[in-house]
Amino acid sequence: MIAITPMVRTWLAPCIVVVALPATAATRGKVRSDPNRLFVVQRSVNANIVVYDAVRGDDGHLDPTHPVAAYWLMNADKGQREELNVLEKAKAYGFEVAAAKNGSVMVTLKALQGRSIEVRATRSSVLALTRIAGREAVLRRVYVQTEKDHPTEVKYIELIGQALRGRKPVREKIAAG
Repeated sequence: MIAITPMVRTWLAPCIVVVALPATAATRGKVRSDPNRLFVVQRSVNANIVVYDAVRGDDGHLDPTHPVAAYWLMNADKGQREELNVLEKAKAYGFEVAAAKNGSVMVTLKALQGRSIEVRATRSSVLALTRIAGREAVLRRVYVQTEKDHPTEVKYIELIGQALRGRKPVREKIAAG
C-alpha cells in the first residue's frame, strides 16, 4: 500500500502532477521526445511538468554516481528547463537511488514511498519499471489531481504506463488520505 501522507499531499499538489493528463490542445506536444526520458509528472494546476531522465555514460550504461535527473519543463511559460529547488527535492519530486542487479537502479520517489521504480538502460532505450494496477509495467506518466478550490491539496495520484505482458495501457489511481 502506498501512503500519501498529509505533508506529501501538501507538497505534491503545487509541485506535482504525476502522470496521466489526457492530451489536450494546451498540453499536446509539450512533452518532448527524448531517448533518455523515463517518465513525467503532470499536475492539474498548470501545464508545467517534472521530467525524470536517465543519465547515461558514453558506453550507454547508467551513470553510477548520478543515474537519474529530475527537472521542470515550464510549459505554462516558454517551455524552458528549470532545476528543482531544495524544498521540491526534499518533499515532493526528489528521489532516493539504490543499486540493483545488472547495472539497473531502484528509484523511490519522495511522493510515492511505497512504490519502487527499477530504471534500466539498454543501448537503445531506457525503462522505468514498476507495478501499476498489479501488473509489471513501464511507467510513462504520473498525474496529480488537486482539489479544485484548494490547489495545494492532492485529491489523488494516477500512475499511467504500459504493461510488459501484452503491451496494453495500464492505469492505477491512488486516493489521497
